[in-house]
Amino acid sequence: MSWRRIRRSGFAGFSGLLILLTTAGPGLAAQELDQAPQTAPQPPLVNEQLVTADLDPSGLPIKAQLFNRVVATDLPVDSVSATTSTVDLRYLDRSGAPPVNGTTVTYKVGGPGQTTVSTRATFAKSLPVAFHAEYATSGEGANGINPDSVAGRNGDLAITYTATNTNVVDQPITFTNAAGNQTTQTQPVFAPFVGTVIATLPADIELRDAGTAVVGTTTEGLTALQWNLVLYPPLGNYQQVMTFRISGNDLVVPTVNMEVIPVTNDQDPAVGFSSTLLSDSVTGSTKLADGLTELDESTLQLAAGAQELAEAQSAAVAGAQAAALGSAGIALGADQLAKGLGDLTVGLDELAGPDGLPAAAEGAAELAEAVNDLVAIIGDADDPPINPEPPFPPKITLVQATRASEKATDLLRALAASAAADDAIAIAALTTAIAKLCQPVQQDGCTELSAARVSATSAAAKSAGVALGLRALNKQVLARITAGIIAVSTGLKSTDGQSIYGGLEDLQAALDLAADATIALAQGSESAAGGADDLSVGSDALTLGLNDLVAGSNVIADGSEQLSDSAAALQSEGTSQVLSQVIDSSTQPALADAYLTAASKRAADASPFPPPTDAASRVAYVYTLNPPAAEPGISPAALAIAAIALAALLVVIVRRLRKPVIATS
Repeated sequence: MSWRRIRRSGFAGFSGLLILLTTAGPGLAAQELDQAPQTAPQPPLVNEQLVTADLDPSGLPIKAQLFNRVVATDLPVDSVSATTSTVDLRYLDRSGAPPVNGTTVTYKVGGPGQTTVSTRATFAKSLPVAFHAEYATSGEGANGINPDSVAGRNGDLAITYTATNTNVVDQPITFTNAAGNQTTQTQPVFAPFVGTVIATLPADIELRDAGTAVVGTTTEGLTALQWNLVLYPPLGNYQQVMTFRISGNDLVVPTVNMEVIPVTNDQDPAVGFSSTLLSDSVTGSTKLADGLTELDESTLQLAAGAQELAEAQSAAVAGAQAAALGSAGIALGADQLAKGLGDLTVGLDELAGPDGLPAAAEGAAELAEAVNDLVAIIGDADDPPINPEPPFPPKITLVQATRASEKATDLLRALAASAAADDAIAIAALTTAIAKLCQPVQQDGCTELSAARVSATSAAAKSAGVALGLRALNKQVLARITAGIIAVSTGLKSTDGQSIYGGLEDLQAALDLAADATIALAQGSESAAGGADDLSVGSDALTLGLNDLVAGSNVIADGSEQLSDSAAALQSEGTSQVLSQVIDSSTQPALADAYLTAASKRAADASPFPPPTDAASRVAYVYTLNPPAAEPGISPAALAIAAIALAALLVVIVRRLRKPVIATS
C-alpha cells in the first residue's frame, strides 16, 4: 500500500500518514519520501510544526502534542533558537531534550549538507479550530444524547459535526470599487484554514443519509464520509456544519479525523484561482464602468446636442419666417424704390440744368472774389509798419492801424512812467525841505510845502496807474485785436489752401464736377428703377421658397425634440442605471479580493509558535475523535514513528490534490 493513495481534495492527511507509517514501518516511509516529487528547492532553514489532538466523543480536546522538526540545508551555523512549547519537551530522533531558556529552545542543527532535529512537547495552547460532535436518536433522543450512551443502542442515529475557526481578529479592509471609490470597512479576518473531515463507519453500521458528504470506501472495505473544509470567508465560512444519519443494531460513535492547515493565496491553487478571478472581476467591472461612464456621458451629450439642434431649428424656423416676411417687404419696397428712382431721375435732371449746379459754381467764384477784396482791407501779418514821417501812405490796412495803436499806447505808457518817476524825485526833495525848514519849529511856507508834497504824491500814484493801465491796454486789448485781425485774414485767405478763399475755389471746382456727376447719376437712377422692378419679381419668388423652408424646418425641429427626449430617457433609465448596477456589483468582489489578501497575510498567525528567524514555516493540525471504548495512548514507538511523519510534512502539503481520499462507491 502506498501513501500516495491517501488523497484529499483539501490536502493529504497527516493522521492517515501516521497510521500508514505505524503499520508499514520506517523503511517504507523513507522509500516513499525518496519517491515523492520535489516541486521546489529546499529553503536553507525550514520549521515544520505538527499539532495532534485527541478529542472526546463530543469533540472536546483531551490532550494535544506538538511535533516540531527543524531542517537545515548547508546552514553556516550549528544551532537555531526559537520559541516553542517546553512542557514535556523531548527529542524524537535522539535521547534527551534540547537546551531551554524560559520559552526559548536551542536546536543543535546546521552545518554542511542537510541536518534535522525533531522534538515532541505537550501543546498547552487553545486549538485554532474547534470541533464539536452531537448525537441524536429518534423519539426522546431527538434533542441530543450523551455520547457515552450511544454504544449498544439500536435504530437510527443522527450525527452533527461542527468545525469552527476561532483564530480571528478585527481589522480594517480597504478596497476600491469599479468607480474608483475607495472604502475601508472593519471586518473580522479569520486565519485561512482549509482541510478535511473524515468519518469512518464500523462494518456493521448502515449509512442512511450522507448529507453533503462524499461517500467512499477505504482499502479495508469500510464506509467513509468526507467533507472538505474552507473555514474562512469569502471562499467558505468560519463555521461549517456536517450532518449524516446511520442505523444499526449495535451503534457506536464513529471514528473521526479532521486535518487543517493554514494556506496563503500563492500556496493553494484554488485560493489563488479564486483571488485571481475576483481581481479580474473587479478589473473587468472597472473597465466596463469606464466604458459605461463614457457611454452615459455620450448619451447626455447626445440629448444636449439634440436639444440644441431642436432649439437651433426653432430659431431657423423663426429666421425663415422672418426672412419670408422680409422678402415680401423687399418686393413691396422694390416697387416703391422703382417709383422713387423715377422721381429721383427727374430731380437730378433739374439739378444738372443751367439753374442748378452750374449757377451755384458761378456764385462760389463771385464769393471768392469778395473774400479776396476783404482780405486786402484787413491786411495780414506781413504788412509793414506805418511811416510816421510824411508823406503818409494812401492806403492803411486794419493790421497796420492796430499795430500803430500799440506803438502809441506804449509811448504814452513810457511817458506816464517817466512822470511818476519825476514825481517821486519831487516828493523826495519836498520831504527833505520839510525836514530842514519845518522841524522842530514850523516856519512860514511849511504848510504850502506839505500841501505840495501831498499833491506830488497823488500825481505820482496817478501817473503810475496810468502807466499800468496803458500797459494792460496794450497787452490785453490791442495786441489781441491785432492777433485776431491777422487770424481772420489768414482764415479768409492763407497760403496753405485751408482758407475760406481756397475753400470757395474748391467748392467751385466741386460744383462743376457735381454737375457732371449728377448727369451720370440721373442716367444710373433710370437704370436702377428697372432693376428695382426685377428685384420685386425675384423677392416674390423668394418668399414662396422661404415659406416651404419654414415647413421643412418645423419637421426637423419636431424630430430633434423627440431625439433629445429619447436620448435623455436612455441616459436616465438605461445607461445611468446600468452604470450604477455595475458599480454596486463590483463592491462585493472588491471586498472579497481585499479580504482574501488580508486573510492570506494572517496565515503566519496560525502557526502554533513563530518559526526561527529567516525560517520557512510549514504547519498542520490533526484532530482524532475515537469511540469511548477505543482511546489508547500514544506509545514511545508511535512517537518515534511520528517523527518520521514530520519528515514527510513538506511532501504532504505540496501534494494537496483535488481527488477524493478514497474511491467513491
